[in-house]
Parts: sequence; C-alpha cells; structure tokens
Amino acid sequence: MAENKKRCFTDIRDGIEALYRIIENAGNRCDGEIINIGNPDNEASIEELGEMLLASFEKHPLRHHFPPFAGFRVVESSSYYGKGYQDVEHRKPSIRNARRCLDWEPKIDMQETIDETLDFFLRTVDLTDKPS
Repeated sequence: MAENKKRCFTDIRDGIEALYRIIENAGNRCDGEIINIGNPDNEASIEELGEMLLASFEKHPLRHHFPPFAGFRVVESSSYYGKGYQDVEHRKPSIRNARRCLDWEPKIDMQETIDETLDFFLRTVDLTDKPS
C-alpha cells in the first residue's frame, strides 16, 4: 500500500523572497518571531508530485529524446529510512506570521514550478547519449 503523506512544496523564488524580507527585517517586525516559509496551497504526496512531473514530461517538446516511461516504484518510508523512522501524515506551514511580519505570501503555483524545473533540466541535460 502506497503511503500518502502530504508535503507542501515551495518554489525557490518564493522562498528566497521571504528569506530576503526576513534578513531585511523592515521596522524590526521579525524580532522575536517564528516565521514559517512555505506554500500551504502546494500540498501533494510524493506520488502525486511524481504523477504531476510525469504528466508535464509527457507533453514536453523534448519528450521524444527519452526512452518510454518504465513506471513508478513505490518504496515504503520504513524500508527507505530504516526502522524507527517516524513521520507525520501532513506538513502544512502556517504562514500567518510571514503575512503579518513580512507582508509576504507565496505566489508561484506548484505546476508552474514543476514545468519550469523540468524544462530547465531537459534543456540543459546532455542529450548526446540519449536514444533518438
């Protein structure tokens, strides 16, 4: 049975913007505050993330340079991380303090992040060893 633990994924550009505002600390509004950086709207399991990535890959213009998809292999967290590994079902950041102290909230949708990251990777990877 596949695990469906959920995580919230944040685009690096959103994260850097929040970090910059924390460092800037305008009006000392961050002093003594705990500020979570994350995107609570970009929640997905690793399985869902993989499916989104595959869907993006299948319609990418460079898809034909790569071999057919061989399928997913599900690995349980206990066999990957070892005995005694404990995890939570959902991790969803509260960005209330980020909104209040930084006037910040994430803007970039997970699908946009996946599409742009995949495109960058496929356009920069050396395709000379790939079947045509």
